[in-house]
Amino acid sequence: MLIELSRHWSRWRQLPRAERRTLVAFALALPLIDIGIRAFGLKRTQNGLSWLARKTVLRPCSGDDLVNANRLAELANIAGTHGIYHISCLRQAVLVQHRLRRQGLPVKLRIGARKIIDSAVEAHAWVELEGVALGQRDLGYSAFPDMDQPSP
Repeated sequence: MLIELSRHWSRWRQLPRAERRTLVAFALALPLIDIGIRAFGLKRTQNGLSWLARKTVLRPCSGDDLVNANRLAELANIAGTHGIYHISCLRQAVLVQHRLRRQGLPVKLRIGARKIIDSAVEAHAWVELEGVALGQRDLGYSAFPDMDQPSP
């Protein structure tokens, strides 16, 4: 366990300061999003977050935006799996969606499923920007119809 902690600490110190701040912010925000989804549901939580970013005008995505957005999704995954407690991919995706929408990027929340062994179904959530699944590799999920637009 001490070796594992030492390895995590070493990786933490190698991160740029801005990424460390983002990880801390995500580690604090993810439990709040979890509470919001549990108490109010997905759409109401998205609407509340949309209200916080209400005056954001969507703009075209540049190549740098795509690289930065992908890294943001990776950091959300790190915070969700190594934070205070394990946070599901849906909560991580909602947080990434909110952060990128505040930057004016036209992101979409995707929820999908895939069939696994013994006819079981596994669900997954992610964020897409310009058709690219952020922070993901091809995991074989079929996306459900658009679920990313908050209600007016």
